[in-house]
Parts: sequence; structure tokens; C-alpha cells
Amino acid sequence: MTMADIWLTAAAEAAFGELQATAPDQADAVSAAIDAITAAEGRRIDLPGAPAAEPFLAIEPRDPDAPAVIYRHAANGEPGKWLVVSLMNRDDYRAARQAEQALATTPPAVRELVNGVVAGTVATANVTPPAGTVTHGGAVPTTTNPDKPS
Repeated sequence: MTMADIWLTAAAEAAFGELQATAPDQADAVSAAIDAITAAEGRRIDLPGAPAAEPFLAIEPRDPDAPAVIYRHAANGEPGKWLVVSLMNRDDYRAARQAEQALATTPPAVRELVNGVVAGTVATANVTPPAGTVTHGGAVPTTTNPDKPS
């Protein structure tokens, strides 16, 4: 596989550009992590917004302060083999992992309730981009809530 097999959403590329401008060392680590997508599959992460057949995967860059790379296999009709959809800051990434672990030990009825609440309240990116919004050669977008100021 080549880098041509990895595509980024426009939002992902914009976030990577911002990271390059503000934290070049972290951007280098994120770039290396994206390059590694073709060598080893990342760890599945349960986040809202993934197509049922293509769950999100995550890879952590070598820099512990760099955002985690959230990606998935490209769906039918999308270019490439992989689509990077987001950069998730490490605090949010760790919180998501801890929530997954906590949820795994709860009864199924509680998990279903929590999943329903999360799916209805967490801002997610539409990762089935319309034509012309998928680019190649950048990095992943941060997911933001438009109703909450940054």
C-alpha cells in the first residue's frame, strides 16, 4: 500500500495544517502515525458517527501530547483504502477509552441507554463526505461542537 491509499477529510487536513503551524513536533508525530496506518491496523474505538460496516480505529502518535489519529476503512464510493476523519486531543482520547472500559462492565440495558444518550448528544463529523471534500496529504480534523464556544 502507498500513501495514495490514505485520504483525509477536508476538516482533517485543516486541523493538521493548524497543528503544523502551532506544534510542528506534534504534527511530525501525527504524520508518522498516519504513514503507519498501512503497516498495522489501529485499535478500534467506539465513537458515534462511524458507518456500521466501517468502525473507527485509532492510532496514537509517538509524541504523548500529539492528538490521536481517528480513521476507518474507506467505504464504497470513497477514494483510497483508508479515510482519516479526525484528530482527537489526548485528554479526550483517554476519556473515551476510560468510558469504553467502564461501559464494558455495566449491564447491557445500561450500555444501551448510555449509547443512545451519547449518540444523541455528542457532536460528530459527517465522515461520508460529498464529492470534492476528501483530500489527500493532510491530517485529521478535530471534532468540535458548533453550539459550544471553543
